[in-house]
Amino acid sequence: MNKELWKTDVNKKVSKIVIKDEDGILIQVEDGEDLEITAVHSSDCCEHVYGDFSSLSCHVSKIEGNELNTVAIKSVDGMGFLIVFELSWNQFVKVFVPCYNYQNGYYSSNLELSVRKGSVTTAIDITELVEDHID
Repeated sequence: MNKELWKTDVNKKVSKIVIKDEDGILIQVEDGEDLEITAVHSSDCCEHVYGDFSSLSCHVSKIEGNELNTVAIKSVDGMGFLIVFELSWNQFVKVFVPCYNYQNGYYSSNLELSVRKGSVTTAIDITELVEDHID
């Protein structure tokens, strides 16, 4: 079961989606508050803990130019999370964002989502959703 971690109403047309390397996305909407979702981890020299947003590139054309009713984030334990875009006419685009922890076990595996809608930012701990690769 995918637990809903966060959800917001948008009810605006999506003008553009920008994928920011591997750490996040920016959803620009017409006449409204943009939405930014970023994976945040305080990195050290010998580890890499991140959410891989690159899979979203396959879905951008389905979302851009359409009316976006809601955006939700749902957990996928030990693997990552889903971003669920509800478009008009009850159409859903679900994008899986895998989360990884590559290290030797000495460093922190904490991972957080920072979700900013307009001037409001929400922090969501997603450490339990990360797939561990400990050497």
